[in-house]
Amino acid sequence: MFAKTRSEFDHGDRPIARQPRQNNYITHLKVLVTAAGLVGLVIYREFIIEIGYSFSGDNRYLSSPVKSSSNFPSLVLEKDTKLCDVVSRSTLYSPPCENLGTGIPRRLLITGARRSGTTFLSKLLREVGLSVSHDTYHRKPVDGATDGAVSWPHAFNDKVCPYDNWVFRRSRQLMWEHSHDKRFFLHVVHLVRDPLKAIASGWNLGNIGSFRGISSCNTAMQKEKNPQQNNLSNESFALVQTLQYWVLWNSFIESFAEWRIRSESITGFTIHALYQRASTNPHNDLSHVKPFGPIKSVEEIDSFLSSLGTDVNHGHTKHSKKPLTWDTLMSLDYNYTIMAQIMAQRYGYQTNIAVRDSIPEQVCGFSNEGVWNCYLSP
Repeated sequence: MFAKTRSEFDHGDRPIARQPRQNNYITHLKVLVTAAGLVGLVIYREFIIEIGYSFSGDNRYLSSPVKSSSNFPSLVLEKDTKLCDVVSRSTLYSPPCENLGTGIPRRLLITGARRSGTTFLSKLLREVGLSVSHDTYHRKPVDGATDGAVSWPHAFNDKVCPYDNWVFRRSRQLMWEHSHDKRFFLHVVHLVRDPLKAIASGWNLGNIGSFRGISSCNTAMQKEKNPQQNNLSNESFALVQTLQYWVLWNSFIESFAEWRIRSESITGFTIHALYQRASTNPHNDLSHVKPFGPIKSVEEIDSFLSSLGTDVNHGHTKHSKKPLTWDTLMSLDYNYTIMAQIMAQRYGYQTNIAVRDSIPEQVCGFSNEGVWNCYLSP
């Protein structure tokens, strides 16, 4: 039986420090805190592990927190990677982790892997009344995007890998330049999309220059073929890299984000839940952060969603005539495909992965080289 489908708006599963496994491979998430640690959990949400948030008012905005199916364990942090190690590479504003950015932080970052619906969601949020940027385009919104951003690159900050080291050109014109905005964010939300669709679109028939540089700098995505891959075409190797990028980028975000939303399931209620939670201030010293202005009603947002459609940015990449399958990915990179399927199940998507007692843990953390890496631990 597959993992239960998640609600349209869930909290995600917080990573835990790696513990010795029991004899059987299927484990439930266990939260062990000392009395001293509990104080930190109460004060700083960065250290919260599977603690449910509650909303006042209409309870249709948000369902109860949903944990992973016991058949698909939560992501586990490598024992040498602490939560502050993760946060300090992100754009999450965090005094306890001394990750502050520059200037007054913005309220909301929605981030995920490339081709997960960021263009669609940025258009939607601006339409309903929020001042957000999209991927920090060179031509920034005239209002300064003071409320936040919908941006896949801003999962990582630029302390190790400066944004201005990677750009791409089209028709000899500079189309996109990440002149990095140094403001960090009070709340981070993980945006996901059906993985096969996101990977196929991100692959772009082998044209992956838009993410290859920043991903190979921040993560363990392969830069070159290994000897066993010499027979792969350049297009097939680019698909391997796209799969690895999807796993590594999303797992990094998953390890510190507060909630998760699926782009296919966004409704007016989803937007109001986002608005309500991001209106809160988790830090007492930030009373000067700009409050949100009013937004449109749930009914108005749903009406706009109906008129917007789902193909807002469909023509931005090239698409294969044949749909991407898990079998294709499995033939190219077995371990990363298994991790992608486990993550897909955690995110509420069905896959053809077999449910068995030997499903491994997905362990992630920073390597000695300072890049984000994941592996399967039996």
